[in-house]
Amino acid sequence: MTEEAGRRRRRAGWLEDLLEHRLTRTLVAGLIVVSLLPLEGLEGRLRPFFLGAFGLEVVLRFVVLARGRLRRGAPSRRVELLFVLFDLLAWLSFLPLDQLLGVDAVWLRGLRLVRLLVLLRFSRELARDVWRVLTRREQLQQIGLVTTAVVALSFVAAVLLAQLRVPHDYDGAEGPPEDFWDQIWWSFRQVESPDNLVGNLDAHPIVLLISLGLTITGIFVFSYLIGVGTNVVEQVLRAERRRPVPYRDHTLVVGPMHESELLVREYVRIYDKNRALRRPSLRELWRWLTRPHQPRPRRHALPRMALLGPDEEPPGYLYEPEMRWVVYREGDPSEPESLDRAAADTAKRAILLAPRRCSAEDADAITLARLAALRAVNPGAHAFVEIRDSANLEVAEAVGGPGTFPLDVSRFLGLFLCHHLLVPGIETLMGELLSAKGHEVYTHLFVDREEHRALGQRGSTVPFTALARHAHEKHGVTLLGVFLGERLERGPRGLVPVDRAMPWVNPLVAPEPEPEPGAEGTGAKDTGAKGTAEVEPGQVELGRLQGVFAIGETYLPVRTAARELASGRVRERDEAAASKLAEEVDLSLQPPVRRVLVVGFSRALPELTGALAHFVDGVEVDVWFDGTPAEAARRRAVLQVDGEGGRALERGGRLRVHHHPGPDLAEHVAASAAPADVDAVVFLADPESADVDARSALRVLRFARAFEPAHRIRLLVELEAVGRGEHLERHLGTLGADRYELVRISTERILNYFMVHSAFVPGVTAIYERLLGSRGQELVRLPLTPSEDARSVSFAELRDALATRSCVPIGVETAAGLQVNPGPGESFARRELVAVYALAETEGLEEVFPPPRV
Repeated sequence: MTEEAGRRRRRAGWLEDLLEHRLTRTLVAGLIVVSLLPLEGLEGRLRPFFLGAFGLEVVLRFVVLARGRLRRGAPSRRVELLFVLFDLLAWLSFLPLDQLLGVDAVWLRGLRLVRLLVLLRFSRELARDVWRVLTRREQLQQIGLVTTAVVALSFVAAVLLAQLRVPHDYDGAEGPPEDFWDQIWWSFRQVESPDNLVGNLDAHPIVLLISLGLTITGIFVFSYLIGVGTNVVEQVLRAERRRPVPYRDHTLVVGPMHESELLVREYVRIYDKNRALRRPSLRELWRWLTRPHQPRPRRHALPRMALLGPDEEPPGYLYEPEMRWVVYREGDPSEPESLDRAAADTAKRAILLAPRRCSAEDADAITLARLAALRAVNPGAHAFVEIRDSANLEVAEAVGGPGTFPLDVSRFLGLFLCHHLLVPGIETLMGELLSAKGHEVYTHLFVDREEHRALGQRGSTVPFTALARHAHEKHGVTLLGVFLGERLERGPRGLVPVDRAMPWVNPLVAPEPEPEPGAEGTGAKDTGAKGTAEVEPGQVELGRLQGVFAIGETYLPVRTAARELASGRVRERDEAAASKLAEEVDLSLQPPVRRVLVVGFSRALPELTGALAHFVDGVEVDVWFDGTPAEAARRRAVLQVDGEGGRALERGGRLRVHHHPGPDLAEHVAASAAPADVDAVVFLADPESADVDARSALRVLRFARAFEPAHRIRLLVELEAVGRGEHLERHLGTLGADRYELVRISTERILNYFMVHSAFVPGVTAIYERLLGSRGQELVRLPLTPSEDARSVSFAELRDALATRSCVPIGVETAAGLQVNPGPGESFARRELVAVYALAETEGLEEVFPPPRV
């Protein structure tokens, strides 16, 4: 197909989408209804409008049909041609043919009824499904049985009445005497409705008996008919769920949908939270029309999602009101027919979830097969793929090609567990950043020509502090960094090429060096640091600026701040005198984690131990698990320990692995194996358990009852399900709440939230890779020395003070709790400030924040 032919087909597709749009169909149906109203003179007064509107519709229908494009789910071309002919006849019916031909024939007036056939176009899919269900052999037999029963009963009753010559008024009308056909009709009416039962007992006894018998029999017959109708409706609904989804540029989610309620809910919530993007902005439209080189206003789509799962019945949560734009289709995602039902070829992005009840090897094999099938029909969509075995990452990228973003589940969970050990309170912080209930990380990449033109007219560099100050004071967003590299262009379906985005986290310091692929403990992959090489710390080079990323309540203020940056509305000003708040940071209030005890075994354990070794110098990790000797040997092999059950870790760390085959693993570890000076204990979710979370909770309680720590320690518990473990904290309080700090981390919540935000926010995966996956710029907690000072401290003051130490604050911990991205007008009493969460260079952090002078 030539390029010109392709453009013609795309234009025809756009026209067909316009004609089949809900608004267009509603408008056409309304005009037909108005044209058929029996109001004198109405059609004559509106005839020019009717002729113009329906004439345009007929012309566009012919254009679409001539270009040879038929939308998904449409019938054959001959059927489409038949409907176009109906449209033409309906248009002819608006002409004054009676005046032109000089006749007033009935057929001319009847021609107007052809307009009703136009309405059939809008319900032809439903009519086709009903016809197919009714014409099935079993349905025809059931309907035939009911029809035969009713006819036979009516006939037999009429024969009895006729042969016995029973006198009765069968038709209820005066005139000639009733005949046999009147008796048949009377008998049928007795079967048809109980309302036709003989009204009094003065009638002939035979008439009373026959009427009562037919009425009672009719109740059973029509009850059976109602059951047949219910069965027909159920089959029509099933047929509707196998009809192709009428969506374009939507999100396709593939996998165990009945177990993915959290993911779907979070996706709908984040779209609803950003609903302002769905409404056209008159201000943006006016700027685009009146000012040169302004970005074209874009209206973001509704949260349209197509779910493709193995179960026939849709998940129950889809019946809730907020799920009205989410549809479900049953099928095997590796089959083209199933993908066609979910409109996979027109999807803008796809989320491929791994099966739950199988091994990691089988789950990845199934997921990659589905990815290959998706790429066969849609090679351009962004695909976010859940991979459970790290060894399959490169295979997933090779199968999916450009625009494929595999999520290494094991590594991701290991990194999250590690940072929950190293950064107190990070569970609350990540709950804010990764859920729609708080402030999230949003990105804006400059992909429009107007933005490129505006950046090209700016100066060479601009201070990052000026950008951060403007973004927070004017729009209430906390700027975290920028993207540098070559100019980016919007791809097909408006997709942003995020795989070419080069994040520079915290531009107050030099960019991080390019990670070494496969480095021990990190599994780091090349995230494209070459785009940030040879830049001056603190200065943003506008010629290489690709975009920005920041924390905001929604995407809209982040986009506005980024466009103002590109258009030159950011004004540099003299730096204010920096506050001395940075001198009040006391890292000694937060002792580092040096000794960790791990109870249990899960897929995240190898990555957890590697991450701890990567981020903590000289860490000591003791791992205890139960199971059979064969399982223990397999787990030791996974952890790559020597014959004595140990292994040296990077940066002077040490891993020791122990096996206890008995059912009393928690008590054994607490009573005889756990050192009293342990800093943290991690309870991993054992995948071999019948109820993973229940077993983890029991282990925690039995350990807490038997262990006497030398100081307050952290208990980190890995859970699978959301909401599981609330009782654990309550029961743990009875066993010594002052000795333990309980941290519950839900792997299900983390994975679903991260998958949703990766799909919704372009480039956020690379940002979290920088923050969690390698040493350098990390999320840190900076504790402040206790103070009784009542002076007011604003977040802007904290930002300027920490900027002198090359840190970017993102949240404040007070006595009342954590607040992420405080507003520009918010301030806090100094005596209430407990700590500040920030992006900071972890190497040499003790030198940056020396102990405060007493």
